[in-house]
Amino acid sequence: MSAPRPLALLYSGTQELLLSLSHRLLTQGARVLLCPQGPIPSAPLLAEIKKRAGEWAEGAEVQALEVEGGNAMDVASLVREVRKHGGVDALFCAPYPIEEIPFENIDDQMWSAMAEADLISTVRVARGLLPGMLQSNQGRIVFLPLTQKTINPHLLVPSLAFESARAGLAQGLSAHARAERKENVRAAWVPCPREEGEEWEGGVLERVVQEAVSAAGLG
Repeated sequence: MSAPRPLALLYSGTQELLLSLSHRLLTQGARVLLCPQGPIPSAPLLAEIKKRAGEWAEGAEVQALEVEGGNAMDVASLVREVRKHGGVDALFCAPYPIEEIPFENIDDQMWSAMAEADLISTVRVARGLLPGMLQSNQGRIVFLPLTQKTINPHLLVPSLAFESARAGLAQGLSAHARAERKENVRAAWVPCPREEGEEWEGGVLERVVQEAVSAAGLG
């Protein structure tokens, strides 16, 4: 009997990233669970990916989880749904795009809302799925950078701050797995340096996806 194909969960609020990641993972033989966040409607996205999946890979398997948001109740529901599939081999967490606002105009309430959407929700998802990975001694958690066509650093101070936090989170989770002697459980942070004039489609996005899938041990 052949081993089951690895299962990847995609938790993101960026449609282009979900499409590109799904493409790469399906062609590598993985099964894909989509968990779109924010304004992305899951049904049309799932239909679009399923329409293309047959061209990408024979026997491609992709589903969408009807779980929105990243509060504690949502994440508990997400973990229950994942368990129905036997757990995931790789979790990809990408930040939710936030509004570009000058730093001096961001008050405490706005900082809290941005942190909840961009950072804390992904922390909850990772925390919810990590115990299953540790128990099976198998799994990867990959944190991705802000992925959008244009980046204006002076208007994205919160996102840049949260990216540093995700890098530290990946380092800490990997250290935790090593301390637990779970050598097959790791976390990774994928940076997103950009070359001047580099194209987004087929350039930056493709490189980020390739490095993320590699970090998950799936390609």
